[in-house]
Amino acid sequence: MNCPECASVVAEAAVACPNCGCPIDSANETVLKVGFVTFTNVNLKDMAGAVGGSLAGGIVGNRIARNASANLGQNGHGVLTDKRFVFGAGKALKKMTPGAPADFAPARKKGGITFDIPLADVAGISQDKQGFSTLFALDTSGGVYKFALMKKSQYDEWEAAFRHALGR
Repeated sequence: MNCPECASVVAEAAVACPNCGCPIDSANETVLKVGFVTFTNVNLKDMAGAVGGSLAGGIVGNRIARNASANLGQNGHGVLTDKRFVFGAGKALKKMTPGAPADFAPARKKGGITFDIPLADVAGISQDKQGFSTLFALDTSGGVYKFALMKKSQYDEWEAAFRHALGR
């Protein structure tokens, strides 16, 4: 097949174009799990820095406050397929059904995808805590992505789905 961005030849199983990095939607991709999650890579220290920075003011205090508040949380839906984990907002991701073929084109058209992480980049999944929330943390070659869940049982479901998808 050809990349929709640069027209390079791309393997059917590819999740991204090797030439330009454009995500490739594949008809051979199956949805494994869909669920409401909140992206949050901010820890309590950063949240305290945001409050303290706002109160202290000044250039450094305001920069700390801006950085922390920009990452305090983004609600959306996570979609795990047999090839990638996608996170974003909008109805298109929410409507995906486990067991069905993945179709990310509607979400891409509306700009509803925040992260598209190939499973080849995921080294592991682990549990974390933030306040009252249970988090699942994806350790990737590009860093750690943390997603908050309302219940620990939801973590157990996501962990099982990721372990299945990763073949572990």
